[in-house]
Amino acid sequence: MGHWARACRSSRSVNEVTEAQEGEQTSYFLGSICNAKEKKSEAWTVLLQVESVPVQFKIDTGADVNIINEDTFQALDTGKVLHPPDLPLDSPGGELSCLGCFDAAVSYKNKSYTSKIYVVHGHRVNNLLSRSLSVEMNLVRRVDEIANYTNEQTTGSQPFGEHGILKTAPVKIELKEGAVPHAVHTARRVPFPMLQKVKEELVRMEQNDIIKRVTKPTEWCAPMVPVLKKHTGKARICVDLTKLNKSVKRERYILPTSDEITSKLSGATVFSSLDAASGFWQIPLHPDSCELTTFITPFGRYCFKRLPFGITSAPEIFQRKMLETLEGLEGVEVFMDDILVHGATMEEHDARLERVLRRIDSAGLKLNKEKCSLRQSQLRFLGHLIDKSGVRPDPEKVEAINLLTPPQNVQELKRVLGMVNYLGKYIPSLATVGQPLFDLLRTKNAWTWGPSQQSAFDNIKVMLTTAPVLTFYDVTKQTAVSADASSYGLGAVLLQLHGEEWRPVAYCSRRLSEAETRYAQIEKECLASVWACEKFDKYLRGLDRFRLETDHRPLVPLVNSRSLDDVPLRCQRLLMRLMRYNPEAVYVPGKTLVVADTLSRCPQARTREPTDMHSEVECYVATVVQSIPASPSRIDGIRAATAKDSELQTVIELVRKGWPEYKDKVPINVRAYMKVKNELAETNGLLIRGCRIVIPKSERGEILKKIHAGHQGLTKCRERANSSVWWPGLSAELKNTVMQCQTCQEQKRSQQKEPLISTPLPDRPWKRIGLDLCEYNKNNYLIVSDYYSRFLEILHLPSTTSFQVIQRLKATFARFGIPDEVVSD
Repeated sequence: MGHWARACRSSRSVNEVTEAQEGEQTSYFLGSICNAKEKKSEAWTVLLQVESVPVQFKIDTGADVNIINEDTFQALDTGKVLHPPDLPLDSPGGELSCLGCFDAAVSYKNKSYTSKIYVVHGHRVNNLLSRSLSVEMNLVRRVDEIANYTNEQTTGSQPFGEHGILKTAPVKIELKEGAVPHAVHTARRVPFPMLQKVKEELVRMEQNDIIKRVTKPTEWCAPMVPVLKKHTGKARICVDLTKLNKSVKRERYILPTSDEITSKLSGATVFSSLDAASGFWQIPLHPDSCELTTFITPFGRYCFKRLPFGITSAPEIFQRKMLETLEGLEGVEVFMDDILVHGATMEEHDARLERVLRRIDSAGLKLNKEKCSLRQSQLRFLGHLIDKSGVRPDPEKVEAINLLTPPQNVQELKRVLGMVNYLGKYIPSLATVGQPLFDLLRTKNAWTWGPSQQSAFDNIKVMLTTAPVLTFYDVTKQTAVSADASSYGLGAVLLQLHGEEWRPVAYCSRRLSEAETRYAQIEKECLASVWACEKFDKYLRGLDRFRLETDHRPLVPLVNSRSLDDVPLRCQRLLMRLMRYNPEAVYVPGKTLVVADTLSRCPQARTREPTDMHSEVECYVATVVQSIPASPSRIDGIRAATAKDSELQTVIELVRKGWPEYKDKVPINVRAYMKVKNELAETNGLLIRGCRIVIPKSERGEILKKIHAGHQGLTKCRERANSSVWWPGLSAELKNTVMQCQTCQEQKRSQQKEPLISTPLPDRPWKRIGLDLCEYNKNNYLIVSDYYSRFLEILHLPSTTSFQVIQRLKATFARFGIPDEVVSD
């Protein structure tokens, strides 16, 4: 290994890339390394994500150029255009056939890089990772750098760990005036297989001084919602603090703008980003505020001793505490939980980083080592790519626009041009540039997509993704997120108000996974809104309020006011993820939600996002269904009966495709379901309302018998039913079942009528009178009775308001005098 192919007597060769060592470079030189039979452990290979597609690379420390073969390029399916190489690729065997090059987004260990990749003709060429990118990814380091860095790590501070606590005054959760306490008194059911895991997590949190037991009555108490972590199988404790958040008084802490931060990065060439481990849990909570966070579990009540996730005031509290901790240090910028350290040289950066780590260590904070990125030449920060050449917009912000595919018909063209017209008020000469596209809308013109139309389409995409249309994010301006879901994709745009106009800051879109396409429409719209907020997380977290625009009216109350128990099952888990933000959902007609609508119908060619959100949601759904008190065989029986029930199948179809706007458009046999349409969801062949199974007709009689099996009273039977099952008219059928139960009628206590109670006779008329209201033939009356003579005075009332009653009594008292005593219920 390491010799020239011309001198090699071994097997076939594989191309390796290197740069010719000449005074003036005229080509990239590719030497040949023989394909010696080396052990797999000796082969330097790494799996990277190129445009979100996994690609195996061989690390070549002698190569200055990244290359992939044409098979790999075709597998990427990026839709990107190859550009001619700036220099030819030479090898000992002659010049190689290079198909072109392109700029690609390359990811490794949750860090993203942008690098140029050359595509080489041939199928047996190894995918090679260049020396420069290998160093940038910390896959290889120079020996002297490794020695120095290891020494710094050994002798310096290492504030890395799982739990820490900031040495600061405990923070208080301030409540608004007139806040009304809210407490739940029963814990949500937890499936038996999860009980032990939930208990272990509660014990762990208690041992780490994050929570403590509560044994006395508290005015506030929230429900706990456990969720299984996908990769570890451990329980994650979530608390539904929706009611408390409505009463929390927010801090008005001014966050730095991105311009203020990026203006301080001039001349910086080396960067590090730091991440606090479970950041909020490192902020101590004042004892007076601990009881506000009380939550109930099957194992008793607990409250937080640290700042809990899900409190609306937590982000700005954390920002303030971090700025106070790092105040006075040069070369460090803080925005929420992002800490950026920068320096003009490696030496300056390392000195600053050491001071930051020492300050963090002395303050008691702990960092998440896996999420920290140290000594990088390029980083993403606040929607920008930062490197030694300066600050530029993150390509991901405009990727959704750049990957828009040309329309295939007039309808798709109208949709795209609708978005262009909405954003095009800042595009100079839009009418001229887009003329070939506008011509296709004329009825006299046949549909023809040629070079002129493609050129106009490409030019408009460039204009939409550059100034003056696309603007930089400004934390001081009003912010909005428009999100929409189609039957196969999600789309969103981040907007900010400039004067009276909303201008775009960033775009995003993605395809729905196969499983997500089967969601109900309200679940898709909820998914779009939550996904968009998480996609624009760095812009939204910590904002006092922002608009969340949707064209699905039923979603608005779910986001703004509904209790989690009253929303569809999948939406419950999605809305839990939304608790870290402070959106105000606003209904916007679809015809004005043109950008998000267009992006959702023209999503990026691949599902760019990991499926963790879908997996987490489905895990939560399965957990809730599993917690319903019914045996697996009973659940299977209900599922089979649901498949045969034509009424429920009609409802499931309406849930999936969306309900008509007007009741008269709904089939008569399922109109009873319309009043709860926004609470219904379908999962694995079951129709679910909130956390209850909708029972098919053939199973309802048996379910009624099970509910009343213990011959409990009507109230207890209703409570039992409301915890697990539902169908239209359930309450009335339960009442009939109880009333017709012979055993219950025989054993019930005799309900004798209360005997008449005589009243003492007054010693004179009109000393004591009685008053009562009654209604007859849709008219209201006031009855006045004298206890001495039993004389009745019946007075007609226009209404039953206290004003009308007083007026009638004044007239009566004027005639008969004022009584000593008035009796009324």
